[in-house]
This record gives sequence, structure tokens and C-alpha cells, in this order.
Amino acid sequence: GLLFTVIAAGCFTNCYGDEGTSLWLTLVVPGAARADVRGRVWAWLLVVGPAGLLLTVVLTAVSGQTWAWPWVLAAEPAIVIGCAGLLVLIGARSVNGPAPDGGPSPARVLKTHIALIAVPVVVLWPAAALLIPGAVGHSVVLRWLAVPVCIAWAALLSWWSERAATQLVASSGPEIFARVRVPA
Repeated sequence: GLLFTVIAAGCFTNCYGDEGTSLWLTLVVPGAARADVRGRVWAWLLVVGPAGLLLTVVLTAVSGQTWAWPWVLAAEPAIVIGCAGLLVLIGARSVNGPAPDGGPSPARVLKTHIALIAVPVVVLWPAAALLIPGAVGHSVVLRWLAVPVCIAWAALLSWWSERAATQLVASSGPEIFARVRVPA
């Protein structure tokens, strides 16, 4: 489940660059930037979240590895929640238009590969900071404390990223559009 969610996150890093010139519709409607960003956040949560959570819970239960529950219950919800806002910010900040042949540009592919590593590190560092010492020191309390701490960090990260993305789209929308637009 975690792998599914991380791969989906890598694919969503260019959410503004992949949609072509439809960003123009957002830019010509005053005040639409917030609704656009919030819609992308909710789309991520509703499309990727349930599938990732279901995969994680079912596969962990089937595996019989009971020691893994604090790990997956801290990591999967945090990845889903944290990525919701963070990916929209990444998509707005580093827009890559299509290559001349219409496919993904090399910069877009590189951004996806970097995101596959960087996004989980940013979102999951609080979980690692509690889970690893908890596992090494055999502390059940420390391992289970990672669940609420990591979810709270992810919610804060998502909230901040959504606000920053909204400001960026509202203030730099024409510049973002210019990078997406393919000349005729």
C-alpha cells in the first residue's frame, strides 16, 4: 500500500503541467485559485487515499506481521495526508510542459524520480524519528506514539503547502500557464 501511494505521489508531482492549457480557465475566473488548489487536494485524498489505505491494511493483516502495525498506521495515513497538499505545491512551483513530441519532458521524468525519494523522506521523518528508536529500544509506547505524531505532522505540512500553493497560483498563474503552453 505504501509503495502504491508513493508511486501515485510521484505521478502527481506535475499536476499543473500535465493538464495543458486548462489552467487558463482557473486564471480567468477571479478568486478561483483557492478552489482549484483545494479541488486538487481533495481529488488526491479521494482517489489515492482509500485505495492506499485499503491495500496497506489488508496486506498487513494478511501478512500476519503484527510488529508492522505501528509502522504502517503511522506511514500510510501520513503519506496520504501530507502528499495531498505537498504535491499541489510541488506541481505549482515546478511546472514542466510537455516535450516537443507531446510526451513527458526529461525534466518532468527527473522530477518524478526525485519525488519518489524526497516526498516520503519529508513526510515520514517524524515517524522514523520515533519508530526506529522505539524498535531498537523495544519501546511499544514510542512506536505507537509515532502514529498520532506523524499524522499531525502530515496534516500541518498539507495545510501549509495548500496555503502556499494557493498563493502561488493566484500570484504567478500567468507564469505557470506560460510554462505549460505549447507553442503552435
